[in-house]
Amino acid sequence: MTGGFVLAFVVCLTLAFLLAAAEAALQRVTRGGADELLEEGRRGAKALHLVTGDSAGYLSVTTFVRITLEMTAAVAGLALGCTAMTDTARSAAGRYLATTDL
Repeated sequence: MTGGFVLAFVVCLTLAFLLAAAEAALQRVTRGGADELLEEGRRGAKALHLVTGDSAGYLSVTTFVRITLEMTAAVAGLALGCTAMTDTARSAAGRYLATTDL
């Protein structure tokens, strides 16, 4: 059970990091810069030109997905922490019950 939370946490944070990097790159590139790359015939320039033509739409989607991934990672981390605390509480209760005469 905790393995799934750890995996979800790591995957969500990794994807959120990559989307944050993509957002920063999209904000940095101007349409003029994309035009220059297209004129030079650089590989991928056509796709970049298309994206910079509607960068607000692409940025909105990447921001939404990034925030969703960050929230999912937070929930997975919280669930992982609660699971660890529950296991610790169970072992502490077991030790207490083992040392007391009821």
